Amino acid sequence: MILPAGRNVVMADTSAVLAGYHQADPDHKAARDVLDAAPTLIMSPLVLAELDHLGRERMGYRAAMSMLDELQQKMAQGRLVVPELTSLDIERAQKIRKHYADLMLDLADATTVVLSAAWQTTYVFTLDKRDFLALRPLGPHNSHFTLLPVGIRARTPSTQRQPRRPRRPRR
Repeated sequence: MILPAGRNVVMADTSAVLAGYHQADPDHKAARDVLDAAPTLIMSPLVLAELDHLGRERMGYRAAMSMLDELQQKMAQGRLVVPELTSLDIERAQKIRKHYADLMLDLADATTVVLSAAWQTTYVFTLDKRDFLALRPLGPHNSHFTLLPVGIRARTPSTQRQPRRPRRPRR
């Protein structure tokens, strides 16, 4: 199962989107399938910034630029939405981070939770099972997030982050 029937809106997290573009990632195919199948992905602007940074670090500048170009095309087609964050969104995200302090969430993940409530979805495209299985969606009727792609291996912090490539000296 790539996407549940009738689900049109899926939150996008950095780990899964990056895997969908990084061919060396062990979850590349599963992540790419979701990227290609999702009718509408919602992405925090903080996730977009993380993608640019981590894409350059892990795939190189050209590959990261290509990824961002393709994401911009998805935005133009209406298949990717990057909503503006408000002061209230950041306040809510900070409350989530404080409530789940043991997870040491980054702001991008917390804003994904906030935006999921605004977009009324509990589907999250992520490889970060540790955090998103522990987090609870906002709202009285939502007990858990449903993570996509289904059937991927669990990632721990040590398998999520790859070592930095040495930088070339500037001339």
